[in-house]
Amino acid sequence: NAAMAQRPYAPPKESVRARHGADLRGCCVKCGDTNAPEERIADLRWLPPAAYLSLFLGVFVAAAAAALLTRRSEIKVSLCRRCAEDWDAGGRDYRLSLMTAVAAAVAGGGAMAVGSPLAGVALMFGGPLFAISGAYIAMKKRLTAIRIDRDGVEFEGAVSGLIDRLVPK
Repeated sequence: NAAMAQRPYAPPKESVRARHGADLRGCCVKCGDTNAPEERIADLRWLPPAAYLSLFLGVFVAAAAAALLTRRSEIKVSLCRRCAEDWDAGGRDYRLSLMTAVAAAVAGGGAMAVGSPLAGVALMFGGPLFAISGAYIAMKKRLTAIRIDRDGVEFEGAVSGLIDRLVPK
């Protein structure tokens, strides 16, 4: 797919709606290649936007709200070799970004404790913001849930016209 080769981390904005546990194997979910030997289970998670308001009540309240309100859905997908490598890299980069955010916050706390408040504040807030931005970019290598309800999941990041491309099993 020429568009994917030019801008591999700018997935199409077209969304796909599927039921929970749907089998979307048959072509690569990311580029549409029909030679897609890698089969995966995409674990999609979605947090209702209103839950982010709990951040104003503190980090611990927000963490509890996220744990209670996050919705999950799994679907079966196929990936070509190149997209499978990108998929794996996206997961690895995501975890690395979150570890960087935690490390920066801890280092910031340490800097403040030894008498460097400016460096501490910069690390405690700037580091996690930078790392979370990296995590957002990394997850664009995968599928992104934009809504999960009792009927199914709606997600972005799949090749345009995915449903029409699927080969009946």
